[in-house]
This record gives sequence, structure tokens and C-alpha cells, in this order.
Amino acid sequence: MRVATVAAAFAALLTICTAQSLQTAAPPPLAGNPVAGTCMSEQPAGQLSNSGTGTVSATSDVATISLAVTSTRPTAKAAREAAAVSASAVIAAVQQINGLSPSDVESTSLSLTPQIDYGSDGNTQNITGYQFTNGISVKVNNVTGDLLASVTDTAVNAGGDDVMIGAVQFDLSPAVKSQALQQARQQATQDARRTAEAFASQLGVTLGHVVTFDEPAPNVSVPTPLNAVSRNSASAMSARLANNDNNAFIDPELHVEHSGVGPLTGLRFAAKDLFDVSGHVTGYGQPTWRSTHEPAKLTSQAVQALLDAGADLNGKTHLDELAYSLNGENIHYGTPVNPACPDRIPGGSSSGSAVATADGSVDIGLGSDTGGSVRVPASYCGLLGVRPTHGRVSLQHACTLARSYDTCGWFARNAEVLRQVGDVLLDAASRQEQPLRRWLTAADAFEQCDKATGQAIYENLQGHLAEVKGLLGEPQEVTVASLEGMGSLSDWWQVFRVTQAAEIWEELGDWITTNKPDFGPGTKERFHMASQLQPDEIQAARKKRQKISAHLENLLGSDGVLMLPTAPGPAPLLQTPPAELDLFRSRLLSLTCIAGLGGLPQVSLPIAKVNGCPVGLSLISPKGSDERLLQLTEKLMQILKH
Repeated sequence: MRVATVAAAFAALLTICTAQSLQTAAPPPLAGNPVAGTCMSEQPAGQLSNSGTGTVSATSDVATISLAVTSTRPTAKAAREAAAVSASAVIAAVQQINGLSPSDVESTSLSLTPQIDYGSDGNTQNITGYQFTNGISVKVNNVTGDLLASVTDTAVNAGGDDVMIGAVQFDLSPAVKSQALQQARQQATQDARRTAEAFASQLGVTLGHVVTFDEPAPNVSVPTPLNAVSRNSASAMSARLANNDNNAFIDPELHVEHSGVGPLTGLRFAAKDLFDVSGHVTGYGQPTWRSTHEPAKLTSQAVQALLDAGADLNGKTHLDELAYSLNGENIHYGTPVNPACPDRIPGGSSSGSAVATADGSVDIGLGSDTGGSVRVPASYCGLLGVRPTHGRVSLQHACTLARSYDTCGWFARNAEVLRQVGDVLLDAASRQEQPLRRWLTAADAFEQCDKATGQAIYENLQGHLAEVKGLLGEPQEVTVASLEGMGSLSDWWQVFRVTQAAEIWEELGDWITTNKPDFGPGTKERFHMASQLQPDEIQAARKKRQKISAHLENLLGSDGVLMLPTAPGPAPLLQTPPAELDLFRSRLLSLTCIAGLGGLPQVSLPIAKVNGCPVGLSLISPKGSDERLLQLTEKLMQILKH
């Protein structure tokens, strides 16, 4: 279901105003003009004002949004006429607001009945109100293009000084109910909310907050003011309704409304608990860290940018301790459940954000990626995930792990949403416009993955080879670690291991020494290793890193796209023995270290499965080419979606 531009909706509304033979000249079709106000005519000076209440209710199968708006003018007659015109206009525009074609409409009914008082003399006609009923039943693809929803606009009533937009229902088809009920409920509620916001805009009413339900209880209805709602009351409602069945959230009751309108309007996101949110303690996946830090005074720039672009923040999410792991297992807070394969780890360190996105709790998962902390969980959970060019997305007011490797990444289920987030977050000044058209296949990277994983990726690509060639040309096989004296990819990850660990200890060593936190297995050993590194060892590794980075820049040029597996295979099983997990981690970091060493953007695409569990294909492109890479991802997902 697509919400058309406000300007398009205004065109339909202005047409109706003209049909009502009202005298006031129509304003230009710009957002923010109260529709009912533009339709007023013969009355004396005085501005129409709107106020109202709204509700979202959800049963097991239906999401319903209702708005009740009171319109007032200096005279009762004027208010009544304005109410009637508003009712007619909004209902007539519903098809255009939702981008419906005539073929989408299954049935429609219309009734407009004026209520007339002839006065005490029997001749004077006073209009005391209107009863306006319009029913439109449609069936269209919703915004993801995956689910079908039936939309019914049941009624608009205008009587006295009131106009009410009645229930707009999003009823799920039987097939959808059985296939993806939880995701369908979330999508239906989101569509209802978007329609409500469009209606409110047409009436000049500010929609302050609408509660949405991820896993709605039957017959729940929460009234919410359309105008200002206190942050505390909004948070309280979210706390009652939060779905944390998969243990994605450490702070599920945290809710921050969008602060602007933009490309992400109507979407929801969760933030990894290393991003600051004003007034809340940032826990960084470690209880001792949480207890030794005060609430943040400022919100991180990345979180604020998403809020400014129209998205709502719905909770902060779990991560590995101080983000120093790729597993997603936290001894203190537990392991978020991988929705794609519940018997396997979700991947980390951005585990909670990945799970919250994969299970449909949010549309966007904000994470960080230093050594693979977005790319790896994206592959394990069957998501799209991106690590941007180092430095292109601000990490101000976020916890630091290793400064020259840390990036702000994100997850999405939809390639269009992934790109839209990039349009919001990426620094425009460092954008590279060169088209990506040279297809490079990393032979030595594919040697690091399981045979079944390589085969699954190959079969999907081979089945769509002509279409992929149409985008990227003939594939060219390359050996990434071909730099003389630098060894294989396994040697590269040792360079990464040392240089990353050195920065981590520089950043966190004093805090660890002072506070002596209780670390879980694996994380404890890595911090100990970092504390023992010697200056000459660090310096030698940093020199090698510089050579590797220059080599990668030369390999990719300005137009190269390097294809490789995101991970060696599907997510390891829960309770995998530590020694076995360490061997897998070594192979994994041999793949993820490439983009990190070069400061390059990388995106993981969920295009294949092995034994029913997802595996990702990764694309690495030149520095600054993130926008081009996300555009390419959008095109490839239309071709390769598994």
C-alpha cells in the first residue's frame, strides 16, 4: 500500500471544494495547508481550527485506525459546512492517497444525506448536519510487495460541528494469516498508521502519536491524542505492548517519536545499546559498564538523523559485551533468538538489532560494524545488512571499540528501505558517483567457505547469470590476497586481529583495569590478548595494513564490485564447543577483515540457504561508493531474491 504525495491528494481535495461551489480561492497544493480551511467560503474572517483524538486497535487479524476531528468556526453553520466538506473530501481522496487504480477497487458505496431544520416558520432552511457514508473495498500489494491486505473505509460522519473519519481497516487475507501472521499483523498496523497520518494531514491536524502493535492482543484499543502526547505516557503504552519474545531488546519500553517528516516516515527502528539516547543509560552489553555510566545527555547523531527523517525509535537492543564478539551470545543478558534458525546463534555483535528486524518488530535495525558485527548477523538471520565506508556515517555519541575500524551499519528486510536509510545517514560530501560495472569474484574468499555454501550461492547466480551480467558485465575471477609478502587471507585476518585489538585496549583498557568487569568466555580471552600486545608487534601489523589497504584500492579501482561469501556457512549451532567455534571464527574473520582493512563499504544479501538456514552473498565496492552499492543491491535483490 503506497501513500501518495500530499500534493496529489490535495488535487483531489481541491476538485471537490470546487464542486461545492465555494468562493475562497484555492491555495497552492503544498503540505501543511488545512484542507477544511481551504474549503471555507462565505463566512466572515476567522480561522478554522481542528482538534481531535485517534485510536489504533488490533485484533488477531485486523488493524484499525480511527480519527475523530472537531472543526470549529466563528459560526456554527460555517463549522457544520466545513465538517461536511472535509468529510467528502477526505473520503474521495482515499483512493488517490493510497495510489489505487480502478482495477484495485472491489466495491464502493456512497451516501450523503443533509439533515435539514426548516425553522419555526416552516420555510427557513437550516442545515444542522450531514451524514456521509462511503465504503471502498480494495485489495492491493502493501509496501513490501509481499503481503496482500484488504482495505475498507467504512464511514465518515459529520454532524453538528464534528467530522469523524471512521474505521480504516486492514484485514489480512487467509493465505497471509497462515504464512506469516506476525509479520502480516505488523505490516497491517503500519499501513493503517500511514493512512491515518495522510488523513490527518489533509485535515490540518498534527498526528502526535499512534500506538502500533507488533503482536496485538485480541480486541485491544488504546485511545491516543492526535496533538501533543507526553513522552512518558507514550513510553508507558509501548512498555505494555512490546514484544520481546526473541530477547532482542534490553530496553523494549524505550520509545521516541519521530521529530520530522521524510523518507522514513511511518517506519520503526531499533538501536543497538551502544548508541546514546538522551536521558537513558547506554549499557554497551555489559552490566558493569551500565552501572558506571550516567544517562546520556545527548542523542547520537545517527539515531537523531533517523528520527528527523520520520522514523520512530522502538527500543534499544542487546549486543555482545562491549561489542567484542561475532556470536551474539551474552553471558549476562542471554542470546537473542535467531528467527531464521532458532537452534543457531544470531551472530553479533549487533545481535538484538538483527533479530528485531528479522522477526518484524522493526523495519530498520541500527547497529555497528567493526569486524563484521552487522554483516555476520545479516547472513545468519537472512537479512540485508550494510557496513558503510569508514567515516561516512557519524558515530558521535556512540561507544567506541576500535576507532579506525568502527562503522555505523544497519539492517533491513527490504532493499528499498536499506537504500533509503543510506540516503539519510551517509555523508553526501564524500559520495563517489562512478558507476559500478566491473564484476570481480574473490576466488580465495570462496575457498574459505563450506562447499555447500559456495554451491548454494553459485546456483542462484548461475540461474540468473544473464541478468547479473546485464548489470555488471562478465565476471572476472581474482585472488584478493595476492600482494607479495602479505600472505593469504588467513594472514590478513591476523593483521586485522592485532591492529584492532591494539585500538580496543587503547580505548577500553583503563576502564577495564579500574572496574574489573566480569567477562564471559571468549570475550575475556580476547581482552586479555589485547592487553598483552607489544609495541613492535602493533607497529609491524599497522604497516602491513597500510599496504593491504592500498592493494585493495588498486584492485577495485573506481568501478569494481568484489563478490564473496559473507560467512563460511550458516550460523553455528547453539552450544557449539568453544574450540570448534574459534576455528569457525578464524575462517569468518578471514572474510570480514577485507572490508575492514581497506575501510570499504560492504553489503550482505540473503540470496541462498543451506539446510534451511540462510547464507549471505557479499559485495564490496570502492570507498565512497555506498550509494551506488545500495542501488546495485536493490536491483540484484529483484533478480536473486531467494
